[in-house]
Amino acid sequence: MARQNKLGLRDTIPEPIKRAVRQRCGFGCVVCGAALCDYEHFDPEFKDCTEHRAEGITLLCPTHHRSKGGTLSVSEIFDANENPYLRRVPVQAYPDLFFSPPYEIYLGTNSFTLVENVITVQDRRMIWITQGEFYGQQRPLLNAVFRKPNGEPMVSIEENILKHSSKNWDVVSTRNSVQVRGAKGKFDFEAKFLEGGFQVTRLRAVFDKGLALVIEDGALWAEEKGKVGIVWKHCRTANSRNGMVF
Repeated sequence: MARQNKLGLRDTIPEPIKRAVRQRCGFGCVVCGAALCDYEHFDPEFKDCTEHRAEGITLLCPTHHRSKGGTLSVSEIFDANENPYLRRVPVQAYPDLFFSPPYEIYLGTNSFTLVENVITVQDRRMIWITQGEFYGQQRPLLNAVFRKPNGEPMVSIEENILKHSSKNWDVVSTRNSVQVRGAKGKFDFEAKFLEGGFQVTRLRAVFDKGLALVIEDGALWAEEKGKVGIVWKHCRTANSRNGMVF
């Protein structure tokens, strides 16, 4: 239920204003860069607001939100808002992807269980699994690279750490998912974090020579110069070195 301050303003912030705040802050806490954040009115505080202004709202993770007015002073919030962490260190990382065998990767409704090279495109691995130590334990480690049309990495996964660039147009993160728009009006990447797995629910990844890999509405297909190839849905690959090769 929405709260209302003494001036009659409800705490429901319109989506365009939320997006403007995310873009300005680099899609993470302005103090530490954490992905999961609260929208915090600071100039003025919500109790004194008569309207929602993007310039007066910032992003704070729950830890720094609780610290506001204590170990985190108001002046420090102003300083961090002027120079957000992710505008200085422009890569956001999510260190919470854990995979335990049998690990499972979903691309739309297509599943890959215990597959080493999930997808290879033009002789380069796009999604693959390695083995190594993660937080002191031997685990399967997920790796992937998804690129924008200009070739820049839009989203990458390096040994179970999901990363995205603050150069993206918009990023919305929750405890269970991440959505990335590489450019205005386009959903280029959407994924869910599963227990023991990872699911890409939406993707448009671009490669050389006009090749694109698309995931949408549970289906996976390749496009070459705008022409759609075979469409895969509800397919399963298990206990294999290689999954799909394009």
